[in-house]
Amino acid sequence: MYQIEYTEDLPTKQMAWEKMEKMQRSGAQWFLKIFLAILMGVWAVQHLVRIVQMFGESGPSAVFSMGRLIFTTIVSLTLMILLLRKAFVCPKKAKQNYMDETLKKRRLVLSEQILRIYDENNQQILGVHWNNNIHVVPLNEGVMVCYGQYRCIAAIPQKDLDEQGGAEQLCQAVQEIQRNAMPINETIWRALMIQRPNMVWGSSYDLGTFLKKRRNRNLIVLFFVLSVFYFMMAGINMLSLIVMLIIAIFFTVSFFAQKKRLNEKFQKMGLPMGADEITARCELYEEGMQISRGEEGSFWEWKKVDGVTVEQNYVVIKKGLGIITAIPTESFASPEEQQSVIGFIRSHMKGSQTKNQTMSE
Repeated sequence: MYQIEYTEDLPTKQMAWEKMEKMQRSGAQWFLKIFLAILMGVWAVQHLVRIVQMFGESGPSAVFSMGRLIFTTIVSLTLMILLLRKAFVCPKKAKQNYMDETLKKRRLVLSEQILRIYDENNQQILGVHWNNNIHVVPLNEGVMVCYGQYRCIAAIPQKDLDEQGGAEQLCQAVQEIQRNAMPINETIWRALMIQRPNMVWGSSYDLGTFLKKRRNRNLIVLFFVLSVFYFMMAGINMLSLIVMLIIAIFFTVSFFAQKKRLNEKFQKMGLPMGADEITARCELYEEGMQISRGEEGSFWEWKKVDGVTVEQNYVVIKKGLGIITAIPTESFASPEEQQSVIGFIRSHMKGSQTKNQTMSE
């Protein structure tokens, strides 16, 4: 077992963020967002020019054309704003949250099946099953351990590395453990989180059903928006109907292809077909909550939680526009317990926000 203690200082985290940002902005997805945003902007400007030119025209056809142009302009501008927000504003907020966690002592432990990170109180804040998504990226003055393409889970300064074996020893340990790691199973999954003392509430539940419903709903909404947008642009005729049929076939094929890719991924990991229904777990504490899902177990302080709502028989805990987890209402012993848990989360969120405001003042 390899372990290293380090302090997340601001210069190292700044270097880690700049490295992640550089990698992200060199990827195809980022360029695609910018290209589509520019395309939507040009499209909206063209329609605005056409709307100005149509002022003064009368008749039912002119009114319909004007309405169609206004609708497509609004949709184009909305899509442009969303794409630019995704490319620039969201990363900026993520950077602010990332930089807030500085000058804290951490301990990185590379055990046989799970990578663990502990805080200064020796409490686990992250547990990740070893897989090919974990890798070490060198920095000018240190290294960062990444989980996935653009997510840094540990930024280790050079001085801490030099005192405890160096970067080469860390890289060798990661590579060796990855080679010998077993595919995830229920035993490993249950070991991702270490239960803390004084747990207020905890439950295991199926998260896959919620995620599939949400994914299907998003596909239907996207298809509907694209359909209306296209018909408003091209009008309803035989050619537009054929194009929409092709788009519908594309969405259907994409849906089943995505499901097939997931099952292939699960088979490689040694999991059964349909393993996206793997059980999740949530534990509530006075200082935060622990969430386990898939190959990761993480601890969330209350200041990182933005909201909790009830949506279609699920208690949904949110972070920004994203979802941390969704607990089925059937996981609660009674409606009273459900309301008690929701009240507990909201009160601790407010308490954390008040504390942060007081500290900033």
